[in-house]
Amino acid sequence: MHVIPLLALVVVDATLVDELQPMYPDREPSVRVDAIEAPRGGIAGVHVRLSGWAEGTPLQLSVVGGASLPPPRWYRLLAVPVEENTGPESRTERWDKAENPHVIRDAPFHVFEVLKPSGQVISAPREPELLRVEWSLPVDLEPGTRRVKLVLAQGDARVSLPLSVTARRATVPPPDAGTLGYTNWFSPGNVASYHDL
Repeated sequence: MHVIPLLALVVVDATLVDELQPMYPDREPSVRVDAIEAPRGGIAGVHVRLSGWAEGTPLQLSVVGGASLPPPRWYRLLAVPVEENTGPESRTERWDKAENPHVIRDAPFHVFEVLKPSGQVISAPREPELLRVEWSLPVDLEPGTRRVKLVLAQGDARVSLPLSVTARRATVPPPDAGTLGYTNWFSPGNVASYHDL
């Protein structure tokens, strides 16, 4: 975590968070990271939780270093509502008429879940803001660790977050005719309609 006081009135914060940690608008992250890894052919990603940044001023995002890594992709994570928890047997707790002891949090709550491509400028950061930066590691990338700095700048505030990105020797094969298929049992149209999207 990097905290920078500005004129003793505003404090900006930027924290690197494991991409698999559930993140909520109303809770601080519990696990911070400074290194990520992935097999070649896979994606190495990390989330960046921001707070204290001015909501009306553009936020500039950049990566310094990381020789031989492909250009990073930036995303904003959007919080979505969880109105009911999954049931212990099927559908929801209300449908099953039983509490599920294995949920990540009791509903209702909001969780950062949707990835929205952002580019390198966030025109109007929210409070709090959750970003994602990721690299698609080429299969032919030399295995090893690259050190980068994620740089966040807004007006006079500037934060530099050191991060190690390791490409493992293992590779993820490209999808082909032998790839395992699966079915998601939900309707994107119905979900969008329900949320007026």
